[in-house]
Amino acid sequence: MEAQPFHQVLQVNGTHYTYFIRPFVLKNGLGFAIALLDEYVVWDASSTFYKLYRTREGNWYDMTDVNPDHSAALVLNLKMAIEEREG
Repeated sequence: MEAQPFHQVLQVNGTHYTYFIRPFVLKNGLGFAIALLDEYVVWDASSTFYKLYRTREGNWYDMTDVNPDHSAALVLNLKMAIEEREG
């Protein structure tokens, strides 16, 4: 999937977030591709960025070291809002 040429907007807990999607190749320690994911790059008005990963089948792939300083509840709410928006 190519990155969408425009940004999507969603609202979570009264805060507006903007995101776009781009392809992401997950590699193992030896550098071999093991999965092709969609990377959702999400940010708010204060330019706080989050990265979420989803499989082609629609399952979320959690990478704990990507968003370590952010609330797990917020990340879950972002995922739910994206699923609701995209169907």
